[in-house]
Amino acid sequence: NHAGVESTDTIEFISHTEVTHGKNVTHASFVCDYRPLKDEKWRIRLVVDGDKLPYDSDSGSPATYLLETKLLLNSVISDANIGERFLSMDLKDMFLHTSMQSSEFMKLAMKYFPQDIIEKYNLTDVVHDGYIFIKIKKGMYDLKQASVLAYQHLSKLLTDGGYKQILGSLGMWKHETRKTVFCLCLDDFGVKYFSKEDVQHFHDTIATEYTCKIDWKGENFLRYTIKWDYEKGRVDIIMTNYIRNALKQLLYKMKVYPQYSLHEHTAVNWTKKVKDNMLNNLIILHSLIKKKKIYLISSWMFSLLCTNFE
Repeated sequence: NHAGVESTDTIEFISHTEVTHGKNVTHASFVCDYRPLKDEKWRIRLVVDGDKLPYDSDSGSPATYLLETKLLLNSVISDANIGERFLSMDLKDMFLHTSMQSSEFMKLAMKYFPQDIIEKYNLTDVVHDGYIFIKIKKGMYDLKQASVLAYQHLSKLLTDGGYKQILGSLGMWKHETRKTVFCLCLDDFGVKYFSKEDVQHFHDTIATEYTCKIDWKGENFLRYTIKWDYEKGRVDIIMTNYIRNALKQLLYKMKVYPQYSLHEHTAVNWTKKVKDNMLNNLIILHSLIKKKKIYLISSWMFSLLCTNFE
């Protein structure tokens, strides 16, 4: 369009009579988000109401989780003295590059389309009862099958480049001969690397199909803010505004005066036994998650488990 946005051939505007017989037609909505690794950090996405579209196959795709992320970050710090470093990488429009096995259909009100799009695609010729009908040819956000199809496509690309999933893990991969190890969660990579040559090989493998954005400082991964001190062998994770947002959900109002403890603080010795007990208690607490006080306690405990690194 006039703003220089390039087409990905993900959707096609059609007449309502072109909808495949027997196919459901869903709606779409707009979602606002903040993505620090993107060039345009404040973003608005067009999201499909995928829950109204049937998909009988398994739509789940493997993704890394908290334990694997902690293992990778601690591994980087352990090997920092021999030159290991961490970076994060984000793929642009990952879902929009994956072809669908079978097209889906949705409709969107004409009032949401800017004038240049209406003129470019002659949408006034296909409008029906105030809606534009759309054929979805590639993956889109919130389609049930979009995640697994994109994962299968990306996995083949990585495998062809010499990378393989680590046995017994959900989202940890490594190269067959190089020292590169990474965690994969949808379109986000947390990469442990030894040399820029290894990074270039990893980038070139993915760049054949996707546009990549690299954070060489490795300060953002899975919505965590990561602070590295390689010389001192320390890494800290910050979950920005996590507790503050939890308090907002409880409609809690912050006090304007300080609240002091009733007793002297005793430092906690973060042994493995203490962490395991906290995790077991967290599982029990989640069964009572609907109670507001329990929700706050579990949120606080989860933030401790995520951000405590030795």
